[in-house]
Amino acid sequence: MKRVTIGQVLGLIGLFAVGLAALRAATVPWYVAIHSLTLVALLVGLLGAIVRPRDRRPAWVGFALFVWASFLVLQVGEIQAAIEPTLLVSEFVDGASRALQRRPASPPGLPPESSPRYSILYGTYRLVKSNGPAAAPPGYDPAFDAYFAALDDFNERSEYATSIGRLLSCLLLGLVGALLGRALGPRGEPAAPVRTGG
Repeated sequence: MKRVTIGQVLGLIGLFAVGLAALRAATVPWYVAIHSLTLVALLVGLLGAIVRPRDRRPAWVGFALFVWASFLVLQVGEIQAAIEPTLLVSEFVDGASRALQRRPASPPGLPPESSPRYSILYGTYRLVKSNGPAAAPPGYDPAFDAYFAALDDFNERSEYATSIGRLLSCLLLGLVGALLGRALGPRGEPAAPVRTGG
């Protein structure tokens, strides 16, 4: 069995660090970078499964199978809606997203989210934000605008964090598939004994 090298361990640690940074920042550039990385991994995994030598093919097939299956389940709308709520990966991604993205604290005097007054205040904020101050109704009080702006930013970053987490879980499941393919694949043939003259 081939041993894991220090370089491979450092590479995994580096990928883990980049993944955590992407989840924490949860911005458009991070999403684009992780999405591009995942698409490249999908294609490289498929290519490796096709062209690698026979003795290394099981790991590549395992990687390609797991990463493609998880990508389809977690990214394609109809499949995602049917299967994703029952997956442990979804719970992990949602938990990580909540842990890394902090919801802003409600300011004093803001009514609870379930109240109609909250809906009116938030709706008015969105109206003024979209159409400018001229759209503000008479008596508009911008006291909670800073909170609502922070809440919008939190919601947007949470959506990006969830998407990034799904993509990272595809890559992680691909690595699990590669390890399983390697472990379950055929062992190399023992070398034939060398005959000497005689």
